[in-house]
Amino acid sequence: MAFSLSACSATDHDDDTATSGIPLEIEAEVQGTQPRATDADAVYDKKAFVEGDVIAITDGSNSHNYQYISGKWKPAVSGSYHTINSGNAATYTGSYPSEFSGVQSDQTTRDGFRNSNQLKTPATSPSGNLLSFTGEKNFAPQAAKITIIVTYIEDRTPVSATITTTSTNLCNTSGNEHTVKCLYTAGATATATSTHNWECIVLPGNHTPGFTIVSNLNNAEKTGTFTASQAIEMKAGYNYVFSFSTSNDLILNSVTVLPFTDAPSQDAGSAS
Repeated sequence: MAFSLSACSATDHDDDTATSGIPLEIEAEVQGTQPRATDADAVYDKKAFVEGDVIAITDGSNSHNYQYISGKWKPAVSGSYHTINSGNAATYTGSYPSEFSGVQSDQTTRDGFRNSNQLKTPATSPSGNLLSFTGEKNFAPQAAKITIIVTYIEDRTPVSATITTTSTNLCNTSGNEHTVKCLYTAGATATATSTHNWECIVLPGNHTPGFTIVSNLNNAEKTGTFTASQAIEMKAGYNYVFSFSTSNDLILNSVTVLPFTDAPSQDAGSAS
């Protein structure tokens, strides 16, 4: 499994005369494939940092946010940034989103999905005043992703996709930790098509997922269901692709495990 890396430039401080020490300069990149970096919607699963993104950097005691502006990481709040003094042996970790609060149950919007997808770095020491979260120190996914591909006999419009478990937690913010509502990722929900794609973020664990997929055919809702026969170990940093075909109920064709940001084959939902 090969990962390519998309990098972002070092910080640019408007005030380099801080009396408390030399400001840290930041480099940051995301583990994953090359995105269309100018299209924020194309990186809702955060294959790269884009203009306006905010990361949090902490030394264990203090945390400051940095925003990606015009190719550089700048303090998100003027005058609020990390500094380093000669001989300081502090290590730092980075995280995204900066206000991450947990994996959400409702991921039906891009924001809901993005805010559930925490990326973190290992503890990293600066070289001089350069703090580089690149290479093996980059921002990596802390959760697993589930992709659902459903191939129908006829064109339908998508309605919803829900994943449930009975004994393991898929999320941790809603009070309903066993259910996640997925994001539709195959275009506009008003468009009828024979292939529907859904995605969600879930906590790592040994999950036995049950799927409920609702579509609309000739102005009538059709519901397909499927429950896995055994637990599947879902690890952080991986994408678990469930491919179904259906006329009425869901028929599982395959489960494929990919690196988190790898795109599954477009015909992965075809019957094998």
